[in-house]
This record gives sequence, C-alpha cells and structure tokens, in this order.
Amino acid sequence: MSRAGYRGETSIDYHLNFLPFDDCYILHDLRLPGERSTFFQIDTLLVTPHFLLILEIKNIAGTLYFDPSFQQMIRTLDDKEEAFPDPLLQLRRQQSQLQNWLIRHKLPQAPVPGFVVISNASTVLKTDPAHRDMYHSVIRPPSLPYSYESLQKKYEAVTLTKQQMQKVSRKLKKLHQHHIPDTPSEIDPRLLHTGVYCPDCDHLPLPRQRGGWYCGACHTLHPHAHTASLIDYALLHKSTITNRECRTFLQLDSPSVSAKLFHQLDLPYTGSYKNRRYTLPLDILDRM
Repeated sequence: MSRAGYRGETSIDYHLNFLPFDDCYILHDLRLPGERSTFFQIDTLLVTPHFLLILEIKNIAGTLYFDPSFQQMIRTLDDKEEAFPDPLLQLRRQQSQLQNWLIRHKLPQAPVPGFVVISNASTVLKTDPAHRDMYHSVIRPPSLPYSYESLQKKYEAVTLTKQQMQKVSRKLKKLHQHHIPDTPSEIDPRLLHTGVYCPDCDHLPLPRQRGGWYCGACHTLHPHAHTASLIDYALLHKSTITNRECRTFLQLDSPSVSAKLFHQLDLPYTGSYKNRRYTLPLDILDRM
C-alpha cells in the first residue's frame, strides 16, 4: 500500500464507520492499470448499489486557496506560498479513468461521484466565491456521512445488485498492483516532524503509555500507532534505523522501550547489540 497521505487516509476511518457497511464495500489505496502501460490511484473507493464513490484525501496543513483560473491549489504556511495540482481536477481525472476501466473489463456501469476530503482539521480553506463546485466537492471528514446521504438521495436508482457489487470489488482487488518506492526520499531528518501521530484525529505527538500510545485529544489508546511513523521515516529519510534514531524520531526516552518495539515488529537487523541497525521493510510494516 502506498503511504503517501497515510495519516490523512487513516484519519477518516472513524467517520467511515457511520456508513451502512451492509450496503457498500470500502476499498483503500487502489493502484490500477490504466491505458498505455500507465496506472491510476484511488485513495478510497466505496462500491454501493447506487454508485462508486471516490474519496481523494488530502492531508495538507496551512491555508489552502483553490484557484480554478489556473487549475492549482495554493498553500500558505509560515508566510510561504507553494502551488499544488488542483485536487478537483485530479478527482475528475480519476472518475474518468475508473469509468474507462469498468468499460475495458466489461464490468457493470454505475455513476462515479467523488469528494476531495481535507483530513487535517487545522487546515483553512479558501476560494473564489464564484467557484461553486468546491462547496459541494470539497468536504471535511465529519461531514462524510451526511454527504454520502445526499448522494443516496441524488442517485436513488439501484444500478448494481449485490452480486455485481461483489464482482466489481473482486476485480478491483485482483487487479490492484502494490507499489513500494525503490528508494526513500533522503530528506534531512531535521526537517521532519517527529513523534507519533494519532491515527484517528492526527494529533501530534502521542506519549507512550503502557500498552500503546495515548491520544489526549480523542482519549484513545493506540497499540500500533508507531508503525505509521516508522513508515514515514522509511519513505522520507532512509530505510534503516538505530535505537537512538528511533528514540529521537518517536520521542522516546527509554532504549529498552525502543528495543521492545523492534522486537515486536520482528525487523531484520545487522550489527552487534550496541551497533545494531534495523531495516524497515515497508511490506512488513504495512501488515502491522
């Protein structure tokens, strides 16, 4: 599973729990073959009797200005501006690619609506008042159940039977192709935000308590929240880590706690006890 935006995707899981699970299949992190040896990715896809819903999830901090004139999104953070591709344009492209994919594989057709979900609760959203598409297409995670309900009212006709939903879901999972980057990005670790994130509300950092990581914001104990941070470390810096580096990145004081986490993950390592360096294989961490 690709870990770009990992925390953003896990942060909406809580709100997905309020959807009718007996009425839909929820698939995460799809990477599907497109045309001419290309691939397209979908963060979250909901297969329902009425439609296939794409959720394009963005976990970006700062103030985001949606600029339809130049098809870009401008992020302002710490008095610096940075341009990103327009996520609404990206969403429309995914909708078209998925519809073509269904046709190519002779699968039942259904409407393909979508939302851009801004998962970071502190992000400020702005746009031109004339850009009305954004008001209906860009949402926050808490509004997901209500936006889903609105779609059900809009698409009342049943276009997929239970058997057809299963067929489409099986085909999507069968043709999904796992992708892991060949090498990490080698970003200077001093530029990375350290600590363990809450997988539910994105709160940072979480203190280590007996049995897991406690989030004081949503009052939840997460036994395995550190695996997401180690994946971030592997993707953004390097694929090996020492006990000292782990303590610094996860904000741990105890070498024995860090060693215990490594032991629980059963990570491969090289070197003697004092000079031991652990490898962070993404396929192993991804299963935790």
